[in-house]
Amino acid sequence: MSLEFNDCVENGRFPAAYKVIEQYNQEIEKFFENERGLRLSFVRKMLNILDDIKDTAASSNMSSEWLDSIFIFTAKVDRNLRTIQHPAYIEESSGYNSVDIEHSVNALQSCVEIQSKNFEEIEFYLTSKSNPDCVQENALDSATKKCPELIGLWNKLATTDLLEDAVITRTWSQFVKEFAKISNLYHDEHDEKKRFGVVHSSSSNYTFKIYQTAFYKPQSEFLKRPVRLYLYRNNVDLAALKRLEDELTTEDSVSLLHIIFVPQSLEKIQRFLRYDKGFKNFLLVDESLLHRVGALDKHEIGIRQALHASVSDLANSSPFVSQGYCHQANNIYVGRNDILQKLLNNPQAMIWGGRRIGKTSVLHALENSLNNRHYRVAYVYVDIQDDGDPDLAIAKKIALTLQLGPVKDIATFEKKVSSLRRSGTKVAFLIDEVDEYIKKSRKVHQNN
Repeated sequence: MSLEFNDCVENGRFPAAYKVIEQYNQEIEKFFENERGLRLSFVRKMLNILDDIKDTAASSNMSSEWLDSIFIFTAKVDRNLRTIQHPAYIEESSGYNSVDIEHSVNALQSCVEIQSKNFEEIEFYLTSKSNPDCVQENALDSATKKCPELIGLWNKLATTDLLEDAVITRTWSQFVKEFAKISNLYHDEHDEKKRFGVVHSSSSNYTFKIYQTAFYKPQSEFLKRPVRLYLYRNNVDLAALKRLEDELTTEDSVSLLHIIFVPQSLEKIQRFLRYDKGFKNFLLVDESLLHRVGALDKHEIGIRQALHASVSDLANSSPFVSQGYCHQANNIYVGRNDILQKLLNNPQAMIWGGRRIGKTSVLHALENSLNNRHYRVAYVYVDIQDDGDPDLAIAKKIALTLQLGPVKDIATFEKKVSSLRRSGTKVAFLIDEVDEYIKKSRKVHQNN
């Protein structure tokens, strides 16, 4: 634009120069209008999630003190969001910290779902005053000061200089231990319970050693799984990369958390693993994310949030519109195979939403897919008229569906299911109207 404008002025074509300025102003206005739209859309999305959080909290059986804390946090987030929504803010601000706001909402949502009394992550993101651009610029300096050994080892792994295999192996081992240490993961090779160490199996035939560890304090059910750590560099060939993909997509992989450290060729592995499309049960850690984690005072918060965010689209999936009931035998379930795939890749999940949005249709489609994968599926419906112990009522329905024989108590049910699984049979429980079951179970067992 500047060249065209200068040319007009130099040749005395001032009306043309004025038109160039007008066109430029229109493009600028269009850009800011688009930015306003994106920001307002973000605000509406977050406010809707906050409403759901408050509804879920209000319907829980938690103490009034816990509820007060949740509503105080939601009020703080709501205030921040409405500040962003104000036209003057949008017009004049060159940026806004949506990252911290979204993280605080996600942390708040997780806290309410598992009814946790640990609010440290929510408080951390609500008290953050940083601007994302400033964070990006200062993260390296801050991370280097707080985690000099970790950043030094990362830089060595990221170097394009030719390194001997022994040097890379040793550096990777040191990096894993240092990362585990700052992230509150087990890192003692002499741990009696063997919660840290190298994975030795045929499926781990990968270029670099694969380590397995676990969180000291998981803070959520999702994080109560072993964590596997992988390294990707330029010298990983296609065959090894394919083995890594197989490792991440096996049925057993969903019982683990996977973190892949990528000091080189980030775009290559992103393309290969289709990291930007659909559900993913692994986290890629590049230089930028490592610096952000290292820059935090509590490093484990950053990595926990990143792991939760790697699958957060499951919880945030939008409900779809359906007309009538899609029975599995009709094979007419269409349009949301992405949700179905997410459920197939997650060992435990809940489909949450309003009435008549298609939850039961999803369950029947899921049942059909699991049957095709040779699972023995128990699809049971919670009858709100069921009397007595709801846990035993559900257990009896599952036992009847799976033809396990009579069940008199939960212990007998667990033994029968365990025996079935030990025989090599894959088992899946699909419970419709599970919210009714949860309510009844809490009511019956509230004093136990």
